[in-house]
Amino acid sequence: MWWLLVSGIAVIVLGHTAPAPFLLDAMAGDTAVWHMPRGAPPTVYLTYDDGPNPATTPDLLDVLAREGAPATFFLIDRHLTEETAPIVRRMFAEGHAVALHAATRRYMLLSPSELAETLTGIADRIETLANA
Repeated sequence: MWWLLVSGIAVIVLGHTAPAPFLLDAMAGDTAVWHMPRGAPPTVYLTYDDGPNPATTPDLLDVLAREGAPATFFLIDRHLTEETAPIVRRMFAEGHAVALHAATRRYMLLSPSELAETLTGIADRIETLANA
């Protein structure tokens, strides 16, 4: 009986790790719904989570500017302060995409309307900081 519990936990853990989609794609072959494009030139998307960080994000933005590489920054609401506002403005000014990142899984418990209201409020804060 204990092996069922361990197997169940293993499946849950593997289902939340990055290699899982690639393993599933390999097992399913051409019948997979999700797969890497074949024949298309490879594309790399740079994404950064949990920002903005006043100690490291400016240095990262310097490197991206030097290399001419656009990125997407996923920002956490509680990291948006008057200190980090210039960093957010710089992200937009340099052509990077900005998106929302949750600092909590509590959002999964919200109703659709509550979630929409919460995300809209955070997006409004980002817009206000970016345009200040």
